[in-house]
Amino acid sequence: MIGVFGDSFADITPGAWNNQHHLGYPMLLSEHVQGYAKSGTSHFWSFQQFLKHHHQFRKIIFVHASSSRWCHLPASVPVQMQYHVFPDDVPEFPELMELNKYFFDVFPDELRTFISDNIFQTVNQICHEKNIHLVNIMVHDTQMEAHHRIAVPFPVLVDLDMVSRKEMMITEAGCVSITEHLHHHRIPDVRPCHLSLENNRIMADVVQSFVTPGCHPGIYNLVDNYNWRFTPYEDT
Repeated sequence: MIGVFGDSFADITPGAWNNQHHLGYPMLLSEHVQGYAKSGTSHFWSFQQFLKHHHQFRKIIFVHASSSRWCHLPASVPVQMQYHVFPDDVPEFPELMELNKYFFDVFPDELRTFISDNIFQTVNQICHEKNIHLVNIMVHDTQMEAHHRIAVPFPVLVDLDMVSRKEMMITEAGCVSITEHLHHHRIPDVRPCHLSLENNRIMADVVQSFVTPGCHPGIYNLVDNYNWRFTPYEDT
């Protein structure tokens, strides 16, 4: 069994995010998976789930979320709201709107980088010491800047977000990127793991090739090294 940790780029919760016709890539792997990823959560929240549950697995996929998220919020605010850090994001949560005014003062760039770097290093260290095979997935390529300076004992797949952003669709307005379409209509991307059906299948094949223990550690840019399907599809 494979343990899966992270945010919406690894969320396998049944429902709107995953259905029998469109599954996120973790559900398409050849081995059974147990998911501890949740949409909208922070890197630190994923780390907490990892500390609680990693001992159950011999293989783990850990998606490292953006550092620009709340590590912790009051109990009155759902944990999925950790990714909302701007005051005008959440009018339905006045308490969070007030807190968001101070996010970048409380968590300046240096502190956020320090927290995320230490989470990354600790997850890799624990897995190495306990002989758990780990596949790191970095949502953004900039997350790896600090990690170029350390020896990473496991593979690191970088820039999954850019794969999602390069996907195209055909609408009444013409051929547009998924990101542009969602931003224009102010709607969330509820596709499983933010990927098309075809690219979830490709991502599953990519991850499967790294899940096997003994594969080479290193940093692999997802956008540059694999044949994704960016052909526009119809807006349905």
